[in-house]
Amino acid sequence: MTISLNKMKTLTADEVEFIYKMLVTHGYMPEAAPLPEEEPRKNQNYKGRKPHQKQQRPKPKPTKKFIKKIDKSKPNLMNFDDPLWEDCEEINWLIFRVIMEKTKQ
Repeated sequence: MTISLNKMKTLTADEVEFIYKMLVTHGYMPEAAPLPEEEPRKNQNYKGRKPHQKQQRPKPKPTKKFIKKIDKSKPNLMNFDDPLWEDCEEINWLIFRVIMEKTKQ
């Protein structure tokens, strides 16, 4: 499937969010990692620390990203020539197809 970026820019934010959620829930892409939280800055005149010592920052913990397995009983979200699309009657899948057909070249 070839997607036109110019046509992708015409989609609304709700449509882009719907595409993202469908791809994540059905295993076609991993879920995005949460943004790191900004640590508040500490006062440099802290009495318990000597000025020549470097302050060690804690290392970020590795996060595990689990990718769901793709369900073969559902149509392929990346291939609209899949024969399972002809029998599909689920509303979310049909909405996904309509939105993605807007972005085709």
